[in-house]
Amino acid sequence: MRFLITGGSGYIASRLVKFLRSQSLHVMTISQKDLCESHNIQCKLGDTEALKRALDASSPDIIIHTAWVNSLVQCEKNPDDCRVVNVDNSRSLMRAITSVAPHVKVLFLSSDYVFDGSRGAMSLT
Repeated sequence: MRFLITGGSGYIASRLVKFLRSQSLHVMTISQKDLCESHNIQCKLGDTEALKRALDASSPDIIIHTAWVNSLVQCEKNPDDCRVVNVDNSRSLMRAITSVAPHVKVLFLSSDYVFDGSRGAMSLT
């Protein structure tokens, strides 16, 4: 089983890499940052063509998408920037997957905050 984890420099991704490797599984990461690690592919998630190349290079069976802005404060202060990261980049990733690796399973992780885009936090009751 081959895993590709987005947000490779983040807290959750780093913990997932450690755990999956402890299970003797093949793991690659994608990060905007150059992590100077052999398991990382430096790539901007907004660049669909670069994502296609990363998917070809890593040949994943499962992608775990952990690249997002998770700070509510940051999202409120910079909603446009956060939309790019949380929505547009996720869309680019899904386009790349659909184009070159439609068989790949995707696990999309998110926070416990749910918004409809206009009325604030949704009630779960």
